[in-house]
Amino acid sequence: MRGGLALIAALLVGACQREPMAPVGISRSGAVLREGAVDASTEVASPLPPDFRTTLTKVNRERLLAQGHAGGRFDADIYVTASAKDAAFASVGAIEAGTVVVMEEIEHGKDSSGPLLMMEKMAPGFAKAHGDWRYTVVDGKAVTVGSIESCATCHDEAPHDHVFGLDQ
Repeated sequence: MRGGLALIAALLVGACQREPMAPVGISRSGAVLREGAVDASTEVASPLPPDFRTTLTKVNRERLLAQGHAGGRFDADIYVTASAKDAAFASVGAIEAGTVVVMEEIEHGKDSSGPLLMMEKMAPGFAKAHGDWRYTVVDGKAVTVGSIESCATCHDEAPHDHVFGLDQ
């Protein structure tokens, strides 16, 4: 079963690789926002829904190996807006504006929290070249929000509206 999960994770995160990350945690509030040329000292609350584990639908039965994020350092649970689950992960229909997908990463083989990653489908015109998705990374030190190039470029290769599918 573990081999099947590795295949699923590869489909989920695609071939996006980056250098291993420094230790990370989860920002609980008041993290620094980074968006384009915005002053990095601006204090903001995270746009990530604080209750995403109960208000969104978990789509995987077991944690997935997030091979495309930090070279496989993390396992992950995936959550999505309930009404968009089929459109996002069964490749049925259009993914509508307002859809939220959250990837909660956990240190592989441990219970240590890693970054929280969120994709939010925005209104047409937000980032047309990247399917109008806004990305958020909450890593304990900062909240990065916007059309994050490293996220967008990888997700541009996804088979269905910038979202990699699940085989569960």
